[in-house]
Amino acid sequence: MIHTAHAILTGQGGRRINEDWAGVTELPGGGLTAVVADGLGGHEGGQIASETAGKEFLRFLSSVA
Repeated sequence: MIHTAHAILTGQGGRRINEDWAGVTELPGGGLTAVVADGLGGHEGGQIASETAGKEFLRFLSSVA
């Protein structure tokens, strides 16, 4: 069995807040998936959009793996 460790680091650049989202999950059948969802460049709801997209993508992969 392989054990993994991971870390996530993002930067907000010159923006007031960081809207990016990143996540890692282990798939039910084995394997590891990492997802990065870029924010919307300061547009309203960008942080919510990137988090929702990333989490839903990981949820989908977990359901079909």
